[in-house]
Amino acid sequence: MHYKTNIKKPDRIILLEVGLILALLFVNWALNLQYRTEPICVLDPPQHLLYDSAFRYTPFIEPKPIDEPEPPKTKPIEAAIFNPSAIIKQIDKLFDTKTEIIAPPKLPGPDLMKQIVVNPVVEPSNEVITFADKMPEFPGGEEALNEFIIRNFDIPDRLYDFANDVTVVVEFIIDENGNAIDIQILSCNRPGFGVEREAKSIYAKMPKWEAGVNNGTTAKVRMRQPIKIQID
Repeated sequence: MHYKTNIKKPDRIILLEVGLILALLFVNWALNLQYRTEPICVLDPPQHLLYDSAFRYTPFIEPKPIDEPEPPKTKPIEAAIFNPSAIIKQIDKLFDTKTEIIAPPKLPGPDLMKQIVVNPVVEPSNEVITFADKMPEFPGGEEALNEFIIRNFDIPDRLYDFANDVTVVVEFIIDENGNAIDIQILSCNRPGFGVEREAKSIYAKMPKWEAGVNNGTTAKVRMRQPIKIQID
């Protein structure tokens, strides 16, 4: 038995016709299709949401009168009668003071009291005077003072070429202890050569003077002294 090997393939025209038939059936089905809609349920909102209580009309109710309690009855106050004599009597009692006799204190007799002696406090005076009952004095007198100045006065070397003599006026104070203090140069005929400095140095290293005395006590005395030195 031999099988057929050359089976005939379906014709393309037949397939096209089948496709057209199927397409027409699909279009017919689509035109006859009915749309179904689900029913929509709308709920009514509650009444308290639609109406606001603020706009509701409420009838006016008159308040009931309140019965106030009656005030307590007070008794009438009788007017007091003014008696000026009573006030005068009370004031008189304020000035009614009892007089008491106070015995004077007993003081000791003059013989029993000791005499108190107060010594005067002598304070040192800072006053500087120009004249005293006894003026200060250099140890040995004026001659000793002149010798001390001539022996200790160191003439500057450069002064020998410009002058033959030197005159200096010195002012100083001799205090209560005899020291020469507050030394000043009042005048100098050869200024600028170191003469003023040398004069101050001499009085600063002087020995103690005998202090001046005024009214029985030592005092500060201001003195002036000219110094004249001849240069050879």
